[in-house]
Amino acid sequence: MSDADPPASGTGGMALLLVDDDPAFSQMLRWDLEELGYRLVVAHSCCEARRACRVDRFPLAVLDLDLPDGDGMDLARELAQSDVDMKVVICSGRHQRLATMQPPDAILAILTKPVSIERLKRLLSSHEEH
Repeated sequence: MSDADPPASGTGGMALLLVDDDPAFSQMLRWDLEELGYRLVVAHSCCEARRACRVDRFPLAVLDLDLPDGDGMDLARELAQSDVDMKVVICSGRHQRLATMQPPDAILAILTKPVSIERLKRLLSSHEEH
């Protein structure tokens, strides 16, 4: 995690891992999700995401597909193999790639950017109920 993004913040609710290299998108999502009571850990690369998962356990991760040091779908598979209970929401602006993907079982949803916070909120709420 970068100096601009402390390891964890929020009100102590359910921990979420957000992996996206766009600082503006990450900050917007952080504000929205923390307002809903989630504890957010932001990583801007695959490496930072792996490091965060060694320190904390996340029932849910929100991942971008295009990361500076790897592919978000490969990272989703890797995280799901290391924690079988983790579910992943993929968020990407690459609409063509999303249409042709074969996502692993760990994928809860695939959303296109810009992400509707209301849709993400419904996904998170339904995941917490299970």
